[in-house]
Amino acid sequence: MELLKTKLVKLGELEFHIRYSNRALLAHLNRSKKDPDNMELSIYYFYDLSKAGAKSEGLPFKHSFDEFYELIDPYPDAMEKFNQAITELFGSGGDKKK
Repeated sequence: MELLKTKLVKLGELEFHIRYSNRALLAHLNRSKKDPDNMELSIYYFYDLSKAGAKSEGLPFKHSFDEFYELIDPYPDAMEKFNQAITELFGSGGDKKK
């Protein structure tokens, strides 16, 4: 697992640094309990991890959730790239580079 590392998610010229955060995970779990069928849950998690990543990298992150949503909306592969970065953060076992 690479939880303490920051992963870059590039969407066109946009760059979001995501990093694991206990706070983001708890918020995600709490939202999931209240409304498990809400499709925005993954986008909220992307948003929360992007805020954590920006803070970790010393970068500003001044977007509200709605602004973030509008930024990523034109990119149909946004969630695919986010999921790929999450998979790398949480690790998938022995196929990692050394």
